[in-house]
Parts: sequence; structure tokens; C-alpha cells
Amino acid sequence: MRLYALTLFSSAFLLFQVQPLIGKTILPWFGSSPGVWTTAVLFFQLWLLAGYLYAHFIATRLSNRNQAVLHLTLLAGSFLLLPIAPSEVWKPAPGDDPIQRILLLLTASIGGPYLLLSATSPLLQRWFARIHPGRSPYRLYAVSNAGSLLALLSYPFIFEPFFRLQTQTRIWSAGFVVVALLGGLCAYRLVHSPPFSVAVDVAIEPPRLSRILLWLGLAASGSIMLLATLNRVTQDVTPVPFLFVLPLALYLLTFIITFDHPRWYNRPLFCSLLLLVLGWASANLYLNPQYGGLTQISMVGFTLLVCCMACHGELARLKPSPEHLTLFFLMVALGGAVGGVLVAVVAPHLFSGFWEYEIGLFVSFGLVMFLVSRDLLRRTKDEPPRPRSRRLGWTAGFAGVFGLMVLATGFARNFMIQQDISIARSRNFYGLLRVIEAMAEQPRLHKYRLYHGDIEHGFQYRHPEKRSWPTTYYGKSSGVGIAIEHHPRRKVANLQFRIGAVGLGAGTLATYANEADYVKQRHKMVDDTLRFYEINSEVIRLAEDHFTFLQDARDRGAGVEVIHGDARIAMEQQMPQNQEEQFDVLAVDAFNGDAVPMHLLTQQCFDIYFRHLKPDGILAVHTSNRYLNLFPVVQASAAVNGKQAHLIVSERDPFGAAASRWVLVTSNERFLRSERLLEARTPTDENHRILWTDDFSSLFSVFERR
Repeated sequence: MRLYALTLFSSAFLLFQVQPLIGKTILPWFGSSPGVWTTAVLFFQLWLLAGYLYAHFIATRLSNRNQAVLHLTLLAGSFLLLPIAPSEVWKPAPGDDPIQRILLLLTASIGGPYLLLSATSPLLQRWFARIHPGRSPYRLYAVSNAGSLLALLSYPFIFEPFFRLQTQTRIWSAGFVVVALLGGLCAYRLVHSPPFSVAVDVAIEPPRLSRILLWLGLAASGSIMLLATLNRVTQDVTPVPFLFVLPLALYLLTFIITFDHPRWYNRPLFCSLLLLVLGWASANLYLNPQYGGLTQISMVGFTLLVCCMACHGELARLKPSPEHLTLFFLMVALGGAVGGVLVAVVAPHLFSGFWEYEIGLFVSFGLVMFLVSRDLLRRTKDEPPRPRSRRLGWTAGFAGVFGLMVLATGFARNFMIQQDISIARSRNFYGLLRVIEAMAEQPRLHKYRLYHGDIEHGFQYRHPEKRSWPTTYYGKSSGVGIAIEHHPRRKVANLQFRIGAVGLGAGTLATYANEADYVKQRHKMVDDTLRFYEINSEVIRLAEDHFTFLQDARDRGAGVEVIHGDARIAMEQQMPQNQEEQFDVLAVDAFNGDAVPMHLLTQQCFDIYFRHLKPDGILAVHTSNRYLNLFPVVQASAAVNGKQAHLIVSERDPFGAAASRWVLVTSNERFLRSERLLEARTPTDENHRILWTDDFSSLFSVFERR
């Protein structure tokens, strides 16, 4: 068993080590969207299904020798695909379907090796059962999941912070060769083992359709909860590998525990905990409390653990004899793929909100309570009547129905409330957007608010006198407001002033383009130009349809342009040819609340920013955040480029501007000596610098110590 355990452990380690590795590689290509992780998990589930289908086919149709020859031939052929690394030709163009693009590039990059690694677990367990009849191979499944768990936990703490992406790729490729050699030894033992008795297969009754459907349903329920949890924890927090690893690790942990030994799944305990998390979810729907990021992650993580323990515990109770092992794992993989498709593909097109989390909880709870009630109520002909069991069965059934009714009622109530207060709702690969009307009964305070998830991304007063106020993070005293209004070039008459913005939001920054008082004061004859870069087409649509910032600037004569696509990719492809095409001020504000697109803060990206800025230009980086201190990161890249960085902390004002933190980066001596900057800047530790690059970037290094 040791050889099989080592091979399965190593194979599973590589199988799950490649997931955060490849995910981090392609994350910047798609705007660091949480949808990258969800889509990547969908790919891994689909190819896991393909691997299990391949294992089931050759294990049931081919002789021992032919199985070994075919599998080793494919392993050797996959060496030609090493080392794995996605080509940059797969970078998306504006308008590309990101889900389709990710699935295609992952297929081209790691599809072959991943399929063969996926097949290793069910195939070697079947081989073990053939060589050692009478010994259960299911503990090897727990060993396999332990390897997967170690891979996930080691990545954010060992591989990510200490090895370059290119080095990680080479290590993984070398490991694949080692696993292939171990697989060869297992195949050698299979070929030289005694012939397998076909009579055993005939004697074992195949599983009924109802049991197969239960395998499928329980696996799908756990998968839905996994991906829904991933969506939930990464919407307003940076989707770094750690947040991908955490839910997946909990998911795998439940497989390890439940398949290691039946005693680890205590049915009454986990059914009680399932009722508890159902109550928590129902309370959230009724009360809508606001939790901090760490509290939110902890609570949804606990919910995921409980749901998956219950679903996978019931799945382990229903596992068949080893003769039908590959069919069982094939259905488990199919259930996982079904859950992945429902969350990653169907839900964004079907729902205008993140409802799959509550739906997944509803389905998981209902399915588990059905099995519990059925088992308590069922009596065989040989069993004496058990009134207590029947009472418990009816009680469990009623409790399950009542819990589902409470959750469904809260879900319906919350859905109707969201529909009532929203002027517009939109959901796609990049997240959930809402436009909400507020203070409609007070004309001077009447406003529209734009939300991404639960984070406000801008608002505009509807009253004509206040419609042009720069609100939220763009007030006159904010860092970007100071950069624009006090740039020395802005005071020069008949000189075009060019502003760039990474991230559109509601388009609030457009209030500074051809601002009426500014034009009047300097008798301006040349119009300002303003270019926004925005990756989410729905943000562009909502900004144009429900806010007037952009159109008002155009009406004032300013040239306003919105570039659809990831800012970094677009700026790489459209380098300015002369100083007239460069920006005087470039504002970087593409963050979703506490979610930081880290690829926009690396040294390589800052190099691109400065190529788009005039020599005396100002880079304004928005760093407002509840948990992260990003100033050392900006300061480090500024120093590499020979620039100074100054932190501007502004407070809320009565004109609609919120408190904000901006970092202004420039070498413009006149601006650096200006009285307005000197009075606005906040003292900082100039020696505390943390340089992020495309290969090395870690959020753990910038957590606020409060």
C-alpha cells in the first residue's frame, strides 16, 4: 500500500498545487476579478470529471496490461507539454467572453497533464483493489485528499512568497515527471499481479439509479457551496491565492475526514450544526447585518465546513463496494462539475444577485435532512418496529421543512426588498452592480448611488445645483483633487490638460474636466481631455445611463473617452508617441472596496504608468482601505522610478466627499513645493518600502497593524 499511497499523495499534491499557481498567473489578465477563481475551479472540476471518465473507461473495458500500457504511453506523451505556462497570446481582447477565454487557455496550457493526474486517484485505487482483493481502497482516497490539502496550504506560505512564478512552474513540471515514474511502478505491479476474478464482478449487484442520483446530488451540493463561498469571500476583498485556497482546503478536509473512517462523521452532531448555520443564514437575510472582512470570512468558512461535512459524510455512507469504485468517483466528479457550471456559468446569467449561496445552503440542508428522515423511518422486514426511530424521523422531517420554509421566506423577502430599492441591477463575470435611489423625498438631497457588491463606488446628487459636485473619494481636498487643481500646467492658458483614470465608477472624476470656474478664471480656449479605462462593460453602461457626470463634461466641451478593457493591457498596447498624448494626471482607482487588483500596483505596472505620464505629470493612487496599508507599496515603486510619494488623507466634507487616502507620486518640483501640497500631506515613514513585482506580491506584508 505504501507505493500506492505515495503515488496518490504526490499526484494529488501536484493536482492542487497547479490550481493557485496557474490562477495567479492569469489573474492579472482578467482584471484580478474574483470570477477568475470561480472559472478556474469550474475548469478543474470539468477536467477532473474527464479524468475520472477516462479512469472508469479503461478500468472496466481493458485488461490489466492494456490499462498499464495506455496510461504510461499518455503520461510519456504529456512530457511534451512541459513546462506548463500559459502563453500571452491568450490575453483577452475587449469584448472577449472571459469565461470562455479562461477555459480555452487553461485547456491549452495544462489540460493534458491535469487530466492524467485527475485519473490517478480512481485508477490506482481500482488497481489496488484488484491486486489486494478484500482490502478497502477508500482510505487511499483520504490519503489523496491529504496531499491536495497540503498543496493548497503550502502554496500561499511557502511557494508563493519564496519562488518566482517561472521557478514554481519548473518545480511543478519536475514533480510531474516523478509522479509519472511512480505511476510506472504501480503499473508494473498491476501487470505482474494474479489475474482478477470476473466472478466477483458478476456477484456484486450494481447500484440502483436512486443511489447514483444521491451520489450526484450530494456531490453537486458540496460543489455549489464551495463556489458560492468563493464568490462571497472575494467580492469585496482581494482575490489572492490565499482566499482561493481557504475554501478549497475546507472542502477537501471534509473529504479526508469522512472517507478516512465512518466514525469521524457524527450524524446527529453535524445535523445540529447544519440547523445552526441555516439559522445564521436566515438571520442574515432578515436582519442584513454588516460584518467586517475577517468576521465574514470566518462565518462563511464555518458554514462551508458544516455543509460539506454533512454532504460528504452522507456520501461516504452511501459509497459502494470497490468493484463499483470508478463509477462512484465518476458520479462524484460529475456532481462537482454540475455544481461548478451552475455557479460559474448559469448563475451570472440567471440571477441579478448572489443568490446561489442561499440556494446551495437550501439544497444541502434539504438533501441531508431527507436522508436522515428516510433512514429513521425506513424499516426492513427483518427489523422489529422502532417507534422512537419513527418519532425521530418525523421530527427531523418537520424540522427540515420548517428550516427550509424560514430560509425560503427570508430569501424571498430579501429579494423583493433589493428589487424595490434598486433602479438597476446587473451581474456578470466581474461582479454584482446596483444603482440605488436615495433621499427621493428631499429634492436637494436626492441622489443615485452606484454599488459594486456592498461597496459604494460613487454617487451623484440629482439637484441641478449639486449635480456637478465631486463626491465620494474625489472631493476638492482629496489627493486626486489637489493633483488636478494644483498641477502647475493647469494654470497655463491655452494649454490642453490631459487626465487619465484607471477605473470609471460613476464617472465622478469628469467633474474636473472643463470645470466652469476654472475655465472662467484662466480664459481657457483649449478643452481638457479625459480618458477612462474600465474593464467591466456594465459599469460603462450604468455610468452612461444613470449618471450625468460624463455627458455633462462633454456638454462643457471636454473630450471624454472610455476605453473598454483591462487598463494595464490597454495601456501596454497603446503607448503614447509623444508628450502631447501623455497625461498630466493619471488617477488609479480600480479597487472594489477592500479588493486590490495587485497587478496594478507592481513595479512593472508603474513603469507603464510613467510612460503614459508627462515628465512633470502626477500619478494619483487611491489607497483607501480598511485592512491594508498600501502606501509602502506605492512608495517603493515610486523610488525605483526616481519619484517622490506623498500620502494625502482627507476627511469627509459637507459637499458629498468621503474620507479618503491617496498617494501622489511625482518628480514635479513646482508641485512638490506648492503650499497646498505641503499643508495637505501626511507624515509617513519614508524608509518603510515594500516592492511588489509581477512575481512577488503578498497582502500579508501590508496588513494594517492597528
